[in-house]
Amino acid sequence: MKKIITTLVLTILFSAGASMMSAQQTGNDCMNAIMINEGIFTNVSISDDGVISNICFGDSGDHSIWYQYTPTESGTVAISSSIDPEMPDTRLSVYSGDCSALVCVAFDDDGGEGFTSLAYLDVTQGDPLYIEWDDRWSDESFDFVVNYEGETVIPGCTDSEASNY
Repeated sequence: MKKIITTLVLTILFSAGASMMSAQQTGNDCMNAIMINEGIFTNVSISDDGVISNICFGDSGDHSIWYQYTPTESGTVAISSSIDPEMPDTRLSVYSGDCSALVCVAFDDDGGEGFTSLAYLDVTQGDPLYIEWDDRWSDESFDFVVNYEGETVIPGCTDSEASNY
């Protein structure tokens, strides 16, 4: 009986923890930003209930999706959307601070080739950044990448094309 109760308690705690984790990382606003590391993120979709910050651009789309990236080392990071001409038009805002007092540290709308949004910024180990993609120009899914030390790896882009950035 003790084993059954222990198993039941652990199952309930695990389920509650999993529910809380998924509820906390909806990406709908800064407070619920999806935690990410460096890498390529594909088929990102902007939810109809995503909240827009408006800080970097001063104008906005209707919705956005939020990510939180905390660098494991100090250096330079590149954040960019795909340069594939078939990919939708993207718009990027990057913030420091906390969600109650965001500070715009980088933003871009088509600064790369085609409709690519591209930002290089210096980062400090352990200081979180909040990445906001909004639907000002498109609500189609897209790909993006976060690369440490400015080594640009853009989905759909060859190494020689990436060296242009």
